[in-house]
Amino acid sequence: MSRDDLASLVSNDLSRPIIAGQERSFREGYVKGSVSMHRRNHELKAGLEVDYGSIHERFNYIIADPDRFDPGTPGTFNFAGSGLDREPAGFAQDLLRLGQWTVSAGVRWDCYHLLVSKRAR
Repeated sequence: MSRDDLASLVSNDLSRPIIAGQERSFREGYVKGSVSMHRRNHELKAGLEVDYGSIHERFNYIIADPDRFDPGTPGTFNFAGSGLDREPAGFAQDLLRLGQWTVSAGVRWDCYHLLVSKRAR
């Protein structure tokens, strides 16, 4: 799966009290794969998935009417930033049938990297 998203804002030169511009973009991709196997009284399943993306943002302004803002407000501002999003995960599980009993057990590992890095089990 893949998707792209783009949004922008552009003020014209006659905008008052502020002339602003903004652009945001996000590109994401997702891949998942799993395998299953039935062996005797076990139903085993394992898989991997990866969600990845890139984020870009730009924002700027020029104050066109300084009388409408608090003293000390900067007359111009520019920001540009970007980040990569990486979210890999893996899992394994077993459904075990023992006569009248059924046992279901599994493990999962997730990792998140964007503004912070976190792992979960």
